[in-house]
Amino acid sequence: MLKDQAVSLRWYESPNIHFLTVLDFEALAAAGGLVVERPLLPGRAPQVTLFPDLLAEVAVFLVSAAG
Repeated sequence: MLKDQAVSLRWYESPNIHFLTVLDFEALAAAGGLVVERPLLPGRAPQVTLFPDLLAEVAVFLVSAAG
């Protein structure tokens, strides 16, 4: 995950609003003790698999508690 060198905060700890990538969300979920069971990434196709950060219109995740 990206970390701002100037303020030593991770992007999600910042008070500013940020867009995040699918991989950023999956890493954030793992850090919070969650498991991404299934990502749903619809776009022009029912399920986007190639370049989801660019082509998916929304991202919906089915998550569960780890362990």
